[in-house]
Amino acid sequence: MKHYFEKIYIWELLRKFEEEYRDNAEQHQMHVYKVEDKVFCQKNGQIRQFALIITDLVNTRINASGIQNGLVHCFSMHTTSGIVMQHFEHGFITDLFKHLQKNYFSKKYAHDIWEEEDHPGRRNADAHMMSVYTGTSCVVSVVEGKLQCGKFENIICLEFDARIDKEFCIQIFGE
Repeated sequence: MKHYFEKIYIWELLRKFEEEYRDNAEQHQMHVYKVEDKVFCQKNGQIRQFALIITDLVNTRINASGIQNGLVHCFSMHTTSGIVMQHFEHGFITDLFKHLQKNYFSKKYAHDIWEEEDHPGRRNADAHMMSVYTGTSCVVSVVEGKLQCGKFENIICLEFDARIDKEFCIQIFGE
């Protein structure tokens, strides 16, 4: 059995887009916009959430690994981000972010009291709740060297508190 493992820093994939599009949002409103294979969610002019397709990156790593049949496991190494298998369409991602904002943003969380004591001004319990809701990993079959996705399915990395760089991992097992 072969094995492949890699850690990837999310902001390495996003840094140039973050700088280029940081000021495109209307102040004091949530704004969701798509740039190529990335969707950003800005609030008060800062990118706090985004969605990023990682399907092509995963396929590249499958090819590099030489594994023809097995499983690929994509997982976040942080408690404020998620990995999902879903349709990456601007309207859907916008609806997802709006749903998460409506249900988890600006609530009173006990975690935020603790966070304020250690890091004044930082409140991110909502991001932890969103991560629990979406999940932090997905496992997909690899058959004959190809990721087994439906026609509209993509592996998507979701970030809910983009104030620090995070990592996700790709792990491939098989023969």
